[in-house]
Amino acid sequence: MTDTDTETRADPLQRLRTLAAGSGGGPLLPCVEDLVGNGPNFTRLQADGVIPNRQDMTQYLAASSRSAGFDEENRRTWLTDCAVKVLSAISRSSPSVIRHSTKSNVR
Repeated sequence: MTDTDTETRADPLQRLRTLAAGSGGGPLLPCVEDLVGNGPNFTRLQADGVIPNRQDMTQYLAASSRSAGFDEENRRTWLTDCAVKVLSAISRSSPSVIRHSTKSNVR
C-alpha cells in the first residue's frame, strides 16, 4: 500500500506525522500540528485584526510541508485532504473548489 492509498483512511494529523517521520526532512512545527489537529482558532488573532483565510493557511501548510521534506505527490494529496477536512470550516467554497485551489498552491 502506498502513502496515497492510505490517505483516505487516516485523519490529517496522523497522516502528517506519518509523512514527516518518513520524509527525512525537518521537524514539524508545533503550530502546524496544532492547526491540523485542532483546526483554525482565531481567538488569538482577533487582537491584531488580521485573520488569515483558507488560502493563506493552505499556502502556509504547503510551505511547511515542503520544508519538512515531503515530496510533491505526498504534499499534494495530504494537503488536499487536510484542506477539505480541516480548513473547509472557514470557507464557503465547495469541496471540489477547495481541492482544485489546494492543488494549485502545491505547484
